Amino acid sequence: MKLNLGCGKEIKEGFINVDILKDKTIDKSFDFNIFPYPFEDDTFDYIYSRNVLEYPKEPIKVINELHRISKNKAIIEIIVPHYRSSSAWSDILSNSWFSEFSLKSIFFGSITNLKTLENNKFKFISLKKKHSILFKYFPNFILYVLKKYLNNVYSLMTIKVMVIKQDEKDSNPVVI
Repeated sequence: MKLNLGCGKEIKEGFINVDILKDKTIDKSFDFNIFPYPFEDDTFDYIYSRNVLEYPKEPIKVINELHRISKNKAIIEIIVPHYRSSSAWSDILSNSWFSEFSLKSIFFGSITNLKTLENNKFKFISLKKKHSILFKYFPNFILYVLKKYLNNVYSLMTIKVMVIKQDEKDSNPVVI
């Protein structure tokens, strides 16, 4: 099963489309700040979420909940605005802003050394940044320098991770 978390008007065929808004095309509506979500443990093979994680008051609790409702080896794909993008700051309802470092820190805790994810484990797959239209054709080495001094070099970031759940036979799950 696949979940489209925070679908808005982007209804995906073959997915359970959920949003905080109510609409006849949306399969399920609920507040992403209220836990637990209305799904059983180990339900989804794939979770897609675009421009959602910046709104909940506690994004780490959202990640914990996504881990709970995911099957072992499920893929979670999360897209958020880059913190230096004007779109990250254009909505006053946003509660969080993300850089490539903060996204990795949420999943892997390597920067702050804080225990944030209730022993939930993830395997890193990829982190991609989408260039803003103005910077689309600039070489990466120039973008690396420009992003330190200019806003709107990147518009969105996509992180993909694999959910790792401890197998009954394996008492020590492998985390990469």
